[in-house]
Amino acid sequence: MALDWSQLRTQCWQKVVDRFLPRGKRDWFFLRERWNLYSDDMRSIVLAVARIETLQPIELYSNTEKRAIATAIALINAFSESDKALIAKEKHKWEKLYQPEE
Repeated sequence: MALDWSQLRTQCWQKVVDRFLPRGKRDWFFLRERWNLYSDDMRSIVLAVARIETLQPIELYSNTEKRAIATAIALINAFSESDKALIAKEKHKWEKLYQPEE
């Protein structure tokens, strides 16, 4: 049974996202600390990705909502990391193309 490309892409993306999800008590503590450092604008972006409508302190969210917030942060981090890699690759390509000839 062969995997099709969409399944393979989904599995690869899930491995990238899983790196950012909290696993233990320490990770959840850091999630709370990170949440407290975010500005209201940053929190609203995370909540939009998590599909949560109310902005409140992290302690007031249910465990399901906290997991959705952690997943949203993981998705945002994974996206930004892959975006940085794409930009670096493109930048390297253009720098190589426009190198002054010696």
